[in-house]
Amino acid sequence: MKSIRAIGCREALEHLFSYLDDQIRVMKRRELEQHLTRCPACSARLNFEQELKARLRQVGQPPIPKSFVKRIKRLLQDLKPE
Repeated sequence: MKSIRAIGCREALEHLFSYLDDQIRVMKRRELEQHLTRCPACSARLNFEQELKARLRQVGQPPIPKSFVKRIKRLLQDLKPE
């Protein structure tokens, strides 16, 4: 297993939104999480962004109906070449 590389605040903040959206590679996630355990400033920024994202979801648009999502997925499947 690869060792976890220490990253600085600049790199941590570059990957923060990917982390919040769960769109980050495993090793980068581990590096970021290690940094967050050691850096109160970046950890506070993460907490702020998580809270902001949660509040925006509360006042945002209503959720998309599941039937609509299913219909779009079916249409996309039909477009795939065989």
